Amino acid sequence: MADTRTYIRLHDGMPDHPKVDGLSDKAFRLLVESWCWCSRHLTDGHMPAATWRKRSTPKARGELVAAGLAVLLDDGSVRFHDYLEHQRSAEEVAAAKAAKGTGGSLGNHRRWHEERGIVKPGCPHCPQPPTDPDDDPASDPPADPEPTGHRSDNRSQTRSDNRSHSGRKTSPETTTETEKDRTPYGGSSRGSLNRPSADRYAREDDDLDHAIAGLVEQHTGRPCPPDHAAAVRRQILDGREVERPLPYVVRAIRDDPARFMPPAPPTPPRREPWMDVPDLGQRDNGETNRRGRAAVEAAIAAARTRTTQPEEPDEP
Repeated sequence: MADTRTYIRLHDGMPDHPKVDGLSDKAFRLLVESWCWCSRHLTDGHMPAATWRKRSTPKARGELVAAGLAVLLDDGSVRFHDYLEHQRSAEEVAAAKAAKGTGGSLGNHRRWHEERGIVKPGCPHCPQPPTDPDDDPASDPPADPEPTGHRSDNRSQTRSDNRSHSGRKTSPETTTETEKDRTPYGGSSRGSLNRPSADRYAREDDDLDHAIAGLVEQHTGRPCPPDHAAAVRRQILDGREVERPLPYVVRAIRDDPARFMPPAPPTPPRREPWMDVPDLGQRDNGETNRRGRAAVEAAIAAARTRTTQPEEPDEP
C-alpha cells in the first residue's frame, strides 16, 4: 500500500542553529510539533490563534517569538519564520500526491494491460483509436442511384476499405484482436481470432475451475473433482461483475477454506478373510471331491478286507 503521509524536513545541524540552540526542551518540542501541524494541515507555515494558544505553555511560546522562529500577527495567529524555504508548500504536496497516484495507475496499466496486450476502454494510458467522423456510417452520404444495379459508389467503397485498414474502435461490446486471443489470467488462447465469444468464456471458466481445484485441494487436503470446482466457482462469483475473477476467488478460498470443502472420498469396504471364499456356484471343488472319493474308497477297501479274513476256530 502506498504511503500517503506527509513529512517535514530537518537537517542534522538544525539543533545547533543560533536561534534554536538557546531554546528550552519545551520550546524545542513546540517548534517541531508546530512544523508538523502546519505540514499535516497544509497551511504553508501559518497557525490560527486558537490553535497557537492551546499548544504547550506561555513561556515556551514566548521563547519561539523572542527567538524570531514564530512571528505573531495582528489577529493573534502565528506565521513560522522561513517555513516555505525548508518545508514543502500545499501545492507541492498536492502535486507529489498526484504524481504518485499517476505512477500507481501507470504501474497497474503496464501490469494488467500492456504486458497482457489488452486495450481497455477508459484507461488513460491505453492507446485509444482516434475518433474519425468517417467511421460513423450515419455520416456517410447516400449512395448515388445506379440504374444497372451492378456498380457501387466508389467513394463509399474507398471509405469502407479505409475503415477496414485503420485502427479498430474498442468498446465494451467489442474487444480488440489481442483481447480475443488472450485469457483474463495472462494465458494465450492460441485460437482463431474469429472464435465465438461463448467458446472463449467456456475456456476461461475451464482455466478458473482448474485453478480452483488446486487451491481447494491445497487448503482442505481433499481431492477436488471438476464438478465441485465448477460449483465453487458459481458459489463465489454468483453473477457478480468481477474484473479479475482469479484473485477474487483465491482470496475467498484462503479466507474460509472450510466453506468450500469437497465431499469426503468414499470409504472402501472392509475385507474380512471369509469374504474371499467364493460362492458355492463359483467354487472349484475338484480337489475336494478327489480327496473325498479317495477317503471313501479307502474305507470300502478296509471293510472288504475285514469281511474276507477267515474266522479263527474256538479253542477246546
